[in-house]
Amino acid sequence: MGMNTSLPGRLRNTTLPLSQSLMPLFEAVVNSIHAIAEVSDAPAYGKIVIDILRVPQTSLAFSGSQSKRGSTPQEPIFGFKIYDNGAGFHARNMLSFETLDSDYKVGRGCRGVGRLLWLKAFEAVEVNSHYRDDTGVMKQEPFHLPQHRVFWV
Repeated sequence: MGMNTSLPGRLRNTTLPLSQSLMPLFEAVVNSIHAIAEVSDAPAYGKIVIDILRVPQTSLAFSGSQSKRGSTPQEPIFGFKIYDNGAGFHARNMLSFETLDSDYKVGRGCRGVGRLLWLKAFEAVEVNSHYRDDTGVMKQEPFHLPQHRVFWV
């Protein structure tokens, strides 16, 4: 017997408390680490860059406007860009990514739900993957995860 799933229903039943609001970022970094390990086991090979996207600055911080800890107030974060030099979304990785609760990386402790946290936290997710196909040809695979409203539980 086959079973169907409802992505909106699955997202509604996926919790992401405010206290764990960076979990989608951690999940993305873990994906980068696994993608790098798929290409090379040399520690010096891997590279992950995380850009933090903030709302543009609306005012200038003067000496009297510092917080109690002495740090300059920062504008709110609205997103992240993550770059890595891992394997990318080749056919096996893409099939796993498109499969809810995938067991593709269960041996590494993964549960196959990371992208649900992305969808829970962000209004949109854009991926632009570069990878080599089974014949060694370099491919580029851009895709977008569905846009939705953000719901915090």
